[in-house]
Amino acid sequence: MIRNRSSQPKSGPSCGSVAGSGCCRRFSRWRSTSHRAAGRRVDRAKDTTGAVTHVAAPVLYRANAPSRGGLAVSCGSVRGRGPVASVQSLPAAVSGPLSMSSHRATAGGSSLWPPARSVTPLRFPSAWPAFSWAPRKPAELQDCLFPTPVVSIEPCILLNVNQESLYRIHPGVCMSEVSGPKRLRKPTLPCGPVIEWAATCHDGASPAMIEFHWMSRGCTWGAALLLGLSVGCTQAAVSTPVVSREPAPPPPSTAGIATFDYWRDIHPIIERRCVVCHGCYDSPCQLNLSAYEGLARGANKKPVYDGTRLLAAEPTRLFEDAHTVAAWREKDFFPVLQEQAQATVQERRAGVVARSLLLKQAHPLPPDPLLPDTFDLGLDAKQQCPTESQFERFAEKHPLWGMPYGLPGLNDQEHRILMQWIEEGAPYREANQTASALPVQVGEWETFLNGETPKQQLMSRYLYEHLHLVHLYFDTRQDGRWYRLVRSRSAPGQPIDLIATRRPYDDPGVSRVYYRLQPLRDSLLAKTHIPYALNPLRMQRYRELFLDAPDEVRAVPSYEVGVASNPFVAFRDLPVRSRYRFLLDDALVFVMQFIKGPVCRGHVALDVIDDRFWIFFVDPDSGALDQKEEFLAENSRHLYMPTPEGASPLGLISWLKYSRMQDEFLKAKQAYIERLNLRDEASDLSFIWDGRRENRNAALTVFRHADSSSVVQGLVGDEPKTAWLLSYDLFERIYYLLVAGFDVYSFAGHQLDTRLYMDFLRMEGEFNFLLLLPHQERERLRDFWYRDAPQTVKDYVYGRHISVRKESGIRYRTNEPKRELFGLLRERLGEALNQAYDVAHESDAELAGPLRRLAQVKGRALQWLPEVAVLSVEGGTAPDTRQDRLFTLLHDNGFLNLAALFDPESHRLPDEDGLTVARGIVGAYPNVFYRVGKAELPAFIAAVAGLTSEDDYRRFASRYAVRRTSPQFWPHSDAVQETYRRLDPIGAGLLDYNRLENR
Repeated sequence: MIRNRSSQPKSGPSCGSVAGSGCCRRFSRWRSTSHRAAGRRVDRAKDTTGAVTHVAAPVLYRANAPSRGGLAVSCGSVRGRGPVASVQSLPAAVSGPLSMSSHRATAGGSSLWPPARSVTPLRFPSAWPAFSWAPRKPAELQDCLFPTPVVSIEPCILLNVNQESLYRIHPGVCMSEVSGPKRLRKPTLPCGPVIEWAATCHDGASPAMIEFHWMSRGCTWGAALLLGLSVGCTQAAVSTPVVSREPAPPPPSTAGIATFDYWRDIHPIIERRCVVCHGCYDSPCQLNLSAYEGLARGANKKPVYDGTRLLAAEPTRLFEDAHTVAAWREKDFFPVLQEQAQATVQERRAGVVARSLLLKQAHPLPPDPLLPDTFDLGLDAKQQCPTESQFERFAEKHPLWGMPYGLPGLNDQEHRILMQWIEEGAPYREANQTASALPVQVGEWETFLNGETPKQQLMSRYLYEHLHLVHLYFDTRQDGRWYRLVRSRSAPGQPIDLIATRRPYDDPGVSRVYYRLQPLRDSLLAKTHIPYALNPLRMQRYRELFLDAPDEVRAVPSYEVGVASNPFVAFRDLPVRSRYRFLLDDALVFVMQFIKGPVCRGHVALDVIDDRFWIFFVDPDSGALDQKEEFLAENSRHLYMPTPEGASPLGLISWLKYSRMQDEFLKAKQAYIERLNLRDEASDLSFIWDGRRENRNAALTVFRHADSSSVVQGLVGDEPKTAWLLSYDLFERIYYLLVAGFDVYSFAGHQLDTRLYMDFLRMEGEFNFLLLLPHQERERLRDFWYRDAPQTVKDYVYGRHISVRKESGIRYRTNEPKRELFGLLRERLGEALNQAYDVAHESDAELAGPLRRLAQVKGRALQWLPEVAVLSVEGGTAPDTRQDRLFTLLHDNGFLNLAALFDPESHRLPDEDGLTVARGIVGAYPNVFYRVGKAELPAFIAAVAGLTSEDDYRRFASRYAVRRTSPQFWPHSDAVQETYRRLDPIGAGLLDYNRLENR
């Protein structure tokens, strides 16, 4: 068969990959002592059992090994159509190198060129490895005719200096597209020891195409050097010259002739299959695929999260710290796509992404329910980030580590679409080209945020420092557009000239900052998506809080670190109650930034909070805030929070400094509280903010999931062990510690300081809650929360550092004041409580009862459950996947205390474990998916309650889990993600699969 190669683009340096489609037969082992095909000739294919590779190479060679057999290539001209080549003899395996010299084609044959040019030897391995190929039926071979090659074995171009190139050829992969999902698997080999030679172009000659044909058993092994045609493999091979016309100039890249549209065809696949592991800061190898720009940027071997870093790292935030591919290359990002505009199809298939996909197709997951131990799935797993030149060794060492890593491969259609798109040059167009004009609301808001007076500028600075992480949208429009609030050097109406700083309060380096709304370009991820609506009511609220207030602002404060990092200094001219009301209006958004910001990742960062607790807020109209402005002004020097500038490498020195400041602040706070008289407010708990009985932010529930966390509105689950009561100063300090002031790229000392200082703030929130209880109950409850903790720790909660003896004024009528207090708080909040996640309000009676019983399971059986499980309950015997009901099972781990910085498992109390069952999706990192029928719920609950060992859980998962290895994983994932978006169209984002279990 003949295949026209005239459309192949010009080659360039790259490293090749394993690729293929079609079918093949079992290959024979090639040994050094014998080869049945030696001395035979190659003819056109009478069947297509040979695999074809296309190697971009210079045109003129002759290689001889007369004494030991080998490959001989001659060049000539046929019918005046230019240089061609045919195979004169076939290779036998040899233990030593073959000499090779370059020739120039003439009308009648070839001549040496240059006369005494010595070229790197051509080598073959002494013994060819055996392959385990599955044989194909003869009927299937009829479908293997060109242009669907059996196997593509593609080259590694490792060197290209002064038109001299070193090539390596490696074996390919045999796959079948025509016969369904079957895949033939083989060991991956490094390309180095197989075949290599060096060659020289002359007179600027364009590279031709070398095609290597691998023969099946009984078939010859041969190679043909040709320009535009290909030959096949036959069991009785005879040499026939291959005709080629005079070389034509290389055609342009196919990148401009796209078969697929990125947004219609490619983006949905990347979102569903790639972004679920490669999004934001914790993307493996910093390969952030949440936007095309991240794909073009490529990967980086340095992790963002590094708890051992002794020096600050250079920031690498997508869309912020560099804006061109060239700039990212200067920051040590390497390409994962072929970047040459005129690259050949084979060179495009040689990119890291393409080869990772092909590796997965060649080596799908084993049929076992659990992944082998060769997979490193831990949060702190050592990252493997091979470049193109390193990929062969990576594939040899980790043949099962293709993409998607540790998950089932793409289906045939998804794989074909992505590979063809890559072969076309991965073309991309900007989104919304036909509707690129920004809404009029953007101009209105930018005008509002860029006023000229100091008061307007101070308000905008405060808003920016609190909203820089959120995703803004106009809820009066249904266009699906999202925005970020950014600082710019350019005024509204001009292109945004982004000011990128490590922290939002860092010096912008310009005399005038403009606040702009920048369209969001990346996918919405559950772990980073924080929606915040802009509308006329919001703008009016800002005017009331900040601009209409009589307080005078004479000048905008400086950006000196000692001022800018302390909000009680920088924003002292904005009324405290206004700032507090701003935070309370959208308390979920600001607590969510604690949770979804870069600080909240890993055991050390999260061990500072309990597995589940409730948050309440002091009312902004309470007398508790009457003297707050003076109090904060007097004590602002004690409220400096950790910054990288003040951190020490070991954290101990700076911790001592901050502990002394906290001691001074707690003394002042105790004196302030003792002066307050809130007995009138205590009678009806009016000092607790009730959201005016309508704002659902009045109470929040925070969950810790070992190495991640989440927050929702409402009081979800049973009565928690602990609770926080936040006042303005504590709320603001937590925000500036964990969000505005946290630098994920800083060194380990800063991260440790942040973790240690958060201990103080957590204990202060717990102290505030204890003040609501009877005096004699406070120390008893503190001791229960901190069992086995040092007294020095307890004293920061309630004791030597701060304690208030007077009663709260709340009248208790039972011997369980904490439980009674929670009941009173529920009554106080009333309609402001969000019941959306509460299974007690489940409308389906057939589900409500079993789910409540599931939530009542307590104790040691729960220790075998993961942190976060998404449960899909089928509606009937033949359910429609889209009608499944979603619930989240949240494991509440019991602990003696939270005083341990490391090794929290040493303080575990499995007997106190609990289970919270929430409606819908809670959390961004599910550990497992369960799926049961409604009728199976009683058996499911009994199985959970009966868990006694890891083996029990494995059997449980075999019955109910959709494991990460399941062929149904991706269909189930798609159904869950779709239902999530339907349930919460504004707040939903893509779930992240980096924490999926392998059990």
